[in-house]
Amino acid sequence: MLSDMDSSEKNSQKVDAQIWMVLLGIILLFSGIVFFARHVNISRQNAQSRVPVIARYINYAYGVNLRYPSDWKPVGGQTYDRYEGSGGFFSVGASGTGSMTMDKVIVNEVDSPFKPYGTEPYTQTLTIDEQKAKLIMPSPDQDPSMHGQAVLVVEYPEPKVIGTQTYSFLILWADRNNIQDIASSLTFVR
Repeated sequence: MLSDMDSSEKNSQKVDAQIWMVLLGIILLFSGIVFFARHVNISRQNAQSRVPVIARYINYAYGVNLRYPSDWKPVGGQTYDRYEGSGGFFSVGASGTGSMTMDKVIVNEVDSPFKPYGTEPYTQTLTIDEQKAKLIMPSPDQDPSMHGQAVLVVEYPEPKVIGTQTYSFLILWADRNNIQDIASSLTFVR
């Protein structure tokens, strides 16, 4: 009888130990999930703090919509829209009246005696909002007074009437560090 009691007590102790092990496993699993979730949340917050807040620029006259860093402010006194901030700048304009081609607009931008993009600017053909575009990046010998200015020329989907002139191309000037990000957000207002 005593041995039956001992064996029953031992079984009960085994069951109790198993229950405690399962509970401990559940607690460890729950703690791991909480730790992982907290780590993921902190990582996301850190990543988001490095992403600049973006502002939207819409200009119906030039028919353009784009995004830029929100700390940039408009600069007055220009015949075209210009925004600047501590991290760069952008401005928009239009070119290409009559039968002027994109290549001629590029030549006019690059081949002035002043050499605004340096002596060997890099030109890249792109597609922006399903339109033919060319990006001109300055060469290292660009004059420092240009503040790293690069230019993007994009063909309008349809010639754009601005004031009394009709233009074939949108011009986006921006600093070399931001022009590709701005260009990737550019769409035409249709």
